[in-house]
Amino acid sequence: NFTDLVRWGEGFGWEPSPLETQRDFLRRHLPGFARRLGKDPALRFLADEHGAGTAFRALVQRVPVKPFA
Repeated sequence: NFTDLVRWGEGFGWEPSPLETQRDFLRRHLPGFARRLGKDPALRFLADEHGAGTAFRALVQRVPVKPFA
């Protein structure tokens, strides 16, 4: 449950990013996503907009960086 994960992370001071599809997550973080999508069957499966790419969600939580005083 992502709500529980967000709450748990906030207890540590982590900042959650908006929940996104697995496909969008891969698109943002994988260099050459579009090029590789045409060549890699495993990536096509993971990013399939009618399958795993939208069925699964990704949550990124970050530790905020504090400015130097």
